[in-house]
Formats: sequence, C-alpha cells, structure tokens
Amino acid sequence: MAKAGRRRIKKRVKLPVRVRLLDGVEVFPTLYTGRVNGRRFNLMAGICGKDEEIVKNSVGEPVPFKSIGQLVWK
Repeated sequence: MAKAGRRRIKKRVKLPVRVRLLDGVEVFPTLYTGRVNGRRFNLMAGICGKDEEIVKNSVGEPVPFKSIGQLVWK
C-alpha cells in the first residue's frame, strides 16, 4: 500500500552553460535583418551591454554571433 502524503521531489543539479563574453560582458544572440553599406544581411548577430547595441566591425557591419568574443563555461 502507498504511503500517505506527498512524495519528496529530488533536487536537480544545475548544469553549467556556455556563454559568449566580449570584454567581460555577456553577448546574447539576435536575428539581424537589414542593409549596411549597400550589402544585405540576414544573420545571427550579437547584442551586448545595457544599451543592447549590435556588435559591429570597424566598417559598421554586424559580426556573426559565432565570431564574437570567447566561448566560456558559466
């Protein structure tokens, strides 16, 4: 016969996640669709900082998310 009352739930261990860091600030992925310098872009870019600006290269074009910063375990 079953024991009366609630069953205790096992706590799950928090798994580590990998995040992208650029100069110590976490970068989040975002879909960028637009034109810059006459070129059309449709790619996964990154936003960082409190103002959430898109990470751009020296020419002003968005940088692909996989090319931004370093991938570290958090």
